[in-house]
Amino acid sequence: MATTDQLASRQRECRKGYVDPSLIDYAVRLVAATRAPENTAARSFRSTSRSAQVARHIHLIEAARALALLRGRD
Repeated sequence: MATTDQLASRQRECRKGYVDPSLIDYAVRLVAATRAPENTAARSFRSTSRSAQVARHIHLIEAARALALLRGRD
C-alpha cells in the first residue's frame, strides 16, 4: 500500500507529463458537446439530462497523464 507521501510524489511526477495542445482542445470540445449537444454532432454523448461540469476537461487531461505514466510514457 502506498503512503500519502508516495501518492503525492506520483501526482507531482504525473503533472510533469507533456500534453499535446490538440488533446486539450479535444477535451474542451468534448465537454462543450455534453453541455449543448443540440448544437453538435455529438448528441449521443449525453446520456442524462445533466451537463458536464466546466472543469471536467481538466479531469480528462489528468486521467490521460496518469494513464501515460502507468504505461511508461511521458
